[in-house]
Amino acid sequence: MKPFFSTQERKDELYKVLVSWKDTPFKHHTGVKHLGVDCAFFIGCVLVELGIINNFKVTDYSTDFHLHSSDEGFANHLRNHPLIQEVGFGNPMNGDILLYKFGKISAHAAFYFDGYAWQSRSRIGVEKFHWSLDYKRLTYGFRLMEE
Repeated sequence: MKPFFSTQERKDELYKVLVSWKDTPFKHHTGVKHLGVDCAFFIGCVLVELGIINNFKVTDYSTDFHLHSSDEGFANHLRNHPLIQEVGFGNPMNGDILLYKFGKISAHAAFYFDGYAWQSRSRIGVEKFHWSLDYKRLTYGFRLMEE
């Protein structure tokens, strides 16, 4: 197996899609480009737009779920996907999904691309931030693979 985003063509397509989501406002439990998206839906919607997955479903969750739960559901969901490998976060590659701890669990997700974490943040929306801005909060790194 090799990383899905190992070719320049796939990296270019990912970058194009990430940029197309830039400035989409943050909106909890939503995934509509230019209208509103949260971090979980951002990850799923980008993967759907790239044609990597067919659909993206997220169970309902409150805005403060990370303060009251110790269930690493997001990480476990990624960990259990047959084409996603947990790779850590010390040496990310373009297209890696980074998870950050907020509250009790890994409750925030971003795509790594060329030194930046593309993410939808509360009160900000979709922006890119240096990937190590919240380095102390990083908990997991996942890589999409292909056979």
